[in-house]
Amino acid sequence: DVPYRLAGYSELRTRPNETISFDASRDAEIRAQVQKAGNEARLLPAGPRGSAAPRRVGLGEKLLVPILGKLSHFVKDLGIWMNTQRPEWNDANNALVGHGVSVVTTAYLARHCETVRGLVANSGDAPIPMSVAAAQHLRETAAVLADDIAGTAARSLLDRLGELGTRYRAAVYSDNEATHRVVDVSVDEVLRFLERARQWLLATVVANRRDDGLVHAYNLLVFDDVGEVAARRLPLMLEGQVAALASGALSTKEAVELLDALAASPLRRADLGSYLLYPDRELPAFLAKAVVGEDEIERSDVLRRLLDEGCEQVVVCDVAGVVRFAPDLHNAEGLARACQQLALPEE
Repeated sequence: DVPYRLAGYSELRTRPNETISFDASRDAEIRAQVQKAGNEARLLPAGPRGSAAPRRVGLGEKLLVPILGKLSHFVKDLGIWMNTQRPEWNDANNALVGHGVSVVTTAYLARHCETVRGLVANSGDAPIPMSVAAAQHLRETAAVLADDIAGTAARSLLDRLGELGTRYRAAVYSDNEATHRVVDVSVDEVLRFLERARQWLLATVVANRRDDGLVHAYNLLVFDDVGEVAARRLPLMLEGQVAALASGALSTKEAVELLDALAASPLRRADLGSYLLYPDRELPAFLAKAVVGEDEIERSDVLRRLLDEGCEQVVVCDVAGVVRFAPDLHNAEGLARACQQLALPEE
């Protein structure tokens, strides 16, 4: 029973890089029970804490719940949304938390669905016991994924899957015994779900093929003004190519084309007979950062007024006459706070 709580979908969308909160009262409750009953009290209870045995589920549910969890953050044509402050294995991607969307995870999740499908198919005809909450999550997710892949809007799909994930988490966080009651789910139902999920995931891997024959590894998610989702593409990465090859999304011909493109790409280190994780690129010098362009100043009455008045909470003019954001502003939220403190007009 981990005393952290993942935010609901609407909060994930509003503040995607601050999505996990610590439940201090739950933590205190767990610690108090540990003093009485030992470390078993740290396990999720099947009912009210202190009066119930640990909650138990079968291997089938344990295999399916992580798949459902990632699908609840699936963005069609972009990938799996990394909004839980635990992005990926690669520390270089930590800056993507909240806004990053992983094609790499999408590709391996497709492969994982196929692996689990094989395990389920070979397990016999006996139904799979699942808690009511997990079974409902699986069935409702399967109903959403029954939609036409080509004709479904990415934002509509994400909204529906995100709300399903929120509802499932609320059931897990609660002590309502009814949601933890065990029901049977047929093998055929699980197999159909896994195959349909795999089809959606593979379609998204294919949608991330680049014009040069390679594959995008990560995107940045943008919610635009008309209620849709869009992507900012991140630079080329080797792991995207490996994941696409492993996923099964590419035909033999397409896989050969990707390998040829990879050998001709800036990822190739011919002198070492190997590849880079991502290409060498020219990074901006320190003094080229945080610069506010002259055209931006020209367009903004507010910026010109702040400069004329010598107010340095938002922008400063350095000794070379270059205008920059104030040095203690680290991101858009800091800029918004500074504007609010100065009571600047909304525009």
